[in-house]
Amino acid sequence: KAEIYTFSSVLCVYLFGYALGVFAGGILVKKTSRPLYLFGLVAPLVGLCGIVYLMALTHILDTRILWNYGLLKFLLGIFGYLPHLYMSMLFFFIPSFCMGVCFPLLVQAQRNTGGTTGDTVSKAYGINTLGCVFGSVVTGFFLIPFFGSQTSMILLGLAAAFSGLSVLFFVKKGIGTVIGAIIPALCVIAVFLQPKDIIPKWINKCEGKGTYTVRLLDFIEGITTTASVHQYSDGSTVISTAGVNVAGDALPLRQTQKMQGHFPIIMHGNTKSVLTVGFGTGELTKTLTYHNIPDITCVEISPEMVRLSRRYFSGINLGGDLEKHVRMVYMDAKNFMHLTNKKFDVIENDCVWPGTFAESSSLYTREYFLDARRCLNDSGLFSTWLTLDLPETTLFSIIKTFSSVFENTLFVYPNYAPDRHILLVGQKNAHAYSYLDAKEEFDKQQVKESLSLIGISDLNDLLGSILADYSSLDTLSGNAAINSDYFPFVEFDMNRAHLIDDKYITWKNLETILRKTRRVDYNRLLSFTGLDSAAQEETRGKLAMNEDANDYLLESFCRHSAEERLSLVNKGLTIAPQNQGLLRMRQMLTGNR
Repeated sequence: KAEIYTFSSVLCVYLFGYALGVFAGGILVKKTSRPLYLFGLVAPLVGLCGIVYLMALTHILDTRILWNYGLLKFLLGIFGYLPHLYMSMLFFFIPSFCMGVCFPLLVQAQRNTGGTTGDTVSKAYGINTLGCVFGSVVTGFFLIPFFGSQTSMILLGLAAAFSGLSVLFFVKKGIGTVIGAIIPALCVIAVFLQPKDIIPKWINKCEGKGTYTVRLLDFIEGITTTASVHQYSDGSTVISTAGVNVAGDALPLRQTQKMQGHFPIIMHGNTKSVLTVGFGTGELTKTLTYHNIPDITCVEISPEMVRLSRRYFSGINLGGDLEKHVRMVYMDAKNFMHLTNKKFDVIENDCVWPGTFAESSSLYTREYFLDARRCLNDSGLFSTWLTLDLPETTLFSIIKTFSSVFENTLFVYPNYAPDRHILLVGQKNAHAYSYLDAKEEFDKQQVKESLSLIGISDLNDLLGSILADYSSLDTLSGNAAINSDYFPFVEFDMNRAHLIDDKYITWKNLETILRKTRRVDYNRLLSFTGLDSAAQEETRGKLAMNEDANDYLLESFCRHSAEERLSLVNKGLTIAPQNQGLLRMRQMLTGNR
């Protein structure tokens, strides 16, 4: 909703301001014989707005700050229910109005040199349109990647200011030129007065949300995104794209990467080719190499993310050996999945938070899942990262959409470190997973060592992270809306303001799932072929014991009282005394080291 309101309000204000400016310019044309002189006075205002607004950026992190100004509150109080509109008015009305004024002035100036009205309008309009195209291309593909946003805005602002001044030198000497030089002079003064780190401060504020101590380590402004690396006060480091962190080296975040990398590969049991969507810190691609997979492809839309990850997370990714093991493809996953004819055994969708960006929600649509299903071999698996920190309607819509395309959907929740991240895993064609094949894959030395960091010591621990299977998920999602390109439910339903206000949405959703889901049917899920009857019974017993113990662990996540949480943890430990998640939680609650 925030994106839709912002885009709509900006577009409306821009068009309204431009149209009003054109009408005003038409009136001025009737009252002046020197349209170029007026253009020379008005055009620099556009440049001044850009430079001054850039300085204001660091002071406006929250629209509520505007209410501190009584006059502004009085003037814009009518729009109090829609802050995006008055923010757009504040930033876009004046420059759009000035640009609208300039157009009829230029048309009249051209007409004064001779020619018909149609001829002069067509020339001015054509040049104006070409300028818009040229400006967009140069700014997006050259200025921002090479000079950054702040320098680019300064250069463009000064260009607008001095273009007007150059016109004044051409059409009028003396006092008129001196008057016209005031605004360009103000632009130059504003450039020297403004801090040189406005954009870095803004990026860091977006990451910290104004409540955490965060230090910006580095950032790269590119064509597709602004990638940044931040360090929190606890020493953990995260990498963000456009102000949203996507991965890091803290245990909960590494837990997600490891589970996303290992779980589908282990369950498949014989993976020869894998596609992963999204690079993050690069740890996921490194975990895939532990399985000796000969064909690994990674699709990442932003090369800037990979550059920063190699620079700051080389300890947990492949570093300089990346291209030796992974075929990197730099394009958006939606188009890649739709266009490729290649088949994979496993596809791991490690994409960005749904609803945060317009393009991220498209990686949770039925059409995208259908394209992914087409790209799987017959025994192939598809997994997708998802967050519990969503409105319930959004969460259930994605689950419903996923299970409508893939068979035997599993809801996987890594539980060693409490966090908001989950996995949905589904099959192209329904079949039982081979317990022995999975065990053989799990028992690879590097795989076991990698998973031991998140408290998983054997295959039964890994299987214990399955919170719900297909039958429970069908009941849970019920009549939820199917998210598609033609009915983008998630894009419209996702409300980030709700998430900010509700600090406990993760645990509310987890508790709902715990209450509404049934036991995992391991007899249907797994094939125990190759094990004798005694070994099968022993394995089923261990899985049931882990499930009982993990129920207490997960329920403890949903309690705010430390006493309640500790009581639940102790009950779980009576069932499974060696459960690593329970032991870690007890250690955290009691402060034992």
